[in-house]
Amino acid sequence: MKADWRGTSSGFNVHITRDDDIIVYAGSWQKLVGGKWRPDPPRRVNEAELKAVLTDYKDRIISAPLSILITSERDPQSSLALKQMMEMFFEPWVQVYYVRR
Repeated sequence: MKADWRGTSSGFNVHITRDDDIIVYAGSWQKLVGGKWRPDPPRRVNEAELKAVLTDYKDRIISAPLSILITSERDPQSSLALKQMMEMFFEPWVQVYYVRR
């Protein structure tokens, strides 16, 4: 995961684990927690939850594309999660960055 990465516009990061699980982290939208603005903590999500995150961001962006960084511990050819995400993220308002270890 690259928690310190910042895209060119608003967005969030997604990590694919060795077990092909999806973790969403380091979103640019923050919440007020204990008097301080903080990003949501990393959390494991399923496909429906990831779609809800995508929809939430879509409703907030105005003119710039949504930046999504994908990091992965798996080979892209063997990741069902990556295939599902790329189909979901294939939108004109989404800009995807991919890093493989």
